[in-house]
Amino acid sequence: MIMDSALFITSLFALVSALTTFFSTDQAIGYGLITLLLVGLVGGVAFYLMYYFVYQYYGPDTDRSQRPPFWKSILVILASMVLWLAVFFATSFLPASLNPVLAPLPLAILGAVLLALRFYLKKRFNIRSASAGPSRY
Repeated sequence: MIMDSALFITSLFALVSALTTFFSTDQAIGYGLITLLLVGLVGGVAFYLMYYFVYQYYGPDTDRSQRPPFWKSILVILASMVLWLAVFFATSFLPASLNPVLAPLPLAILGAVLLALRFYLKKRFNIRSASAGPSRY
């Protein structure tokens, strides 16, 4: 589940960054390679933590007595989002020599390849997604 979420977030950030940089009239600076990879990895962990501590208890066939209190759910969600944003913020201070910014075309190709890899691995190994809601039936 962590890998699925990390691949999805990394590919999404790469594609959005490529599109905004490509269509921008001014010289917008995109995300660096290290920023994309760390934000994707920590985002994948954050999504998994939210699933593990909160969302898995909201399925139709789950035992409601195991559901954590509302304040604990909110605390886990906020803590995982703060961790994710802290990594995003901290990697923006890396120098350009450690965090090279890719051109829009290679960035779009990287995002498309990661998204295709995500769908292939989900199909091949029947991986459940941490970002998907519980099934209704």
